[in-house]
Amino acid sequence: MNTSQASKEHLKPNRLSSSIYSCLAIALVFNSHLEEFYPYTWLAGDGLLGNSMFFFLSGWGIAVSWDSTKRSFTEYCLRRLQRIYPSLILAVFVLHWLPKTLWKTLNIWENLELFVYPTSFTYIKEIIPGYLILFLLLSSNWIRFWKPIVLALSATYFGWYVAMFDLVVNSPSLGLVPEPFHSLYYAAVMIAGAAHGKRYFPSLGPFWFAMFTVVLYLLAKFGITFFRGGWLFPVLHLLCFVAVCLSFFQMDRIANTINPNKLAANVMLFIAAMTLEIYVVHSMLIELNWIQRWQLSAVVSIPLLAVFTLVIACFFQRICSKVRFV
Repeated sequence: MNTSQASKEHLKPNRLSSSIYSCLAIALVFNSHLEEFYPYTWLAGDGLLGNSMFFFLSGWGIAVSWDSTKRSFTEYCLRRLQRIYPSLILAVFVLHWLPKTLWKTLNIWENLELFVYPTSFTYIKEIIPGYLILFLLLSSNWIRFWKPIVLALSATYFGWYVAMFDLVVNSPSLGLVPEPFHSLYYAAVMIAGAAHGKRYFPSLGPFWFAMFTVVLYLLAKFGITFFRGGWLFPVLHLLCFVAVCLSFFQMDRIANTINPNKLAANVMLFIAAMTLEIYVVHSMLIELNWIQRWQLSAVVSIPLLAVFTLVIACFFQRICSKVRFV
């Protein structure tokens, strides 16, 4: 194996370790939507961390794929969109549009917003412009300047924070943070993932430091939730950024530490293959009236909802996997 081949092999993660990373991310996102199911709403976390993991993984995967196959802008976009939109359209149509008889009330533009863009899904709303940004950076090789780009995004982020300080300083919820905060932050995470995929962003820090960063992140979240410490939002985003990067670098070690048996490994591989469908289906299911009327304890309702989500997501994924644009 020559040096170039060895480099590419180094970039390929253990399939199980990347699946564990995806499963952790979707578990966090799933849990973040369960405020109505828990006796204490603060138990429903942590969507910011889970979404960030997906953005880093997406940027990394696109960058690694870019080195193996160069595609035109049209091919690149179609390849990205065919992974998202068949599942999105099917889930919204079956689980939202039909049950709520929205054809009676929505006009054509409202339907486009619902099915196409921006949609109500944070990941999809942010990932579409992220795809365009990554194509520009990869095709021009500007990704090698990822550090000043991320710093520029961070400077803009802090500018927005200062301008909106009075709004967010006493806020206990990320939902009250203006949209530009999230857009700038997720773009930075995605670019960092792509930089790692191109080997411009080396592995940083030992395993203990990754875990220490996660603990600091949770403490910042605790401060915001219970002490209305909105001034901690920039710290929270910074710690989340570092935690996501470091945890990705340590995934192989975590996989070896967990060392799951064959059945558990296959289950994680199965779930990792349909994380998008799980995310979309789950977001739709919790809005259905018959699920909201469940009079069950969290111990029963959450596992039951997880089973419903997995079954429907698997069905949708099997259907949509047959859709091919390129």
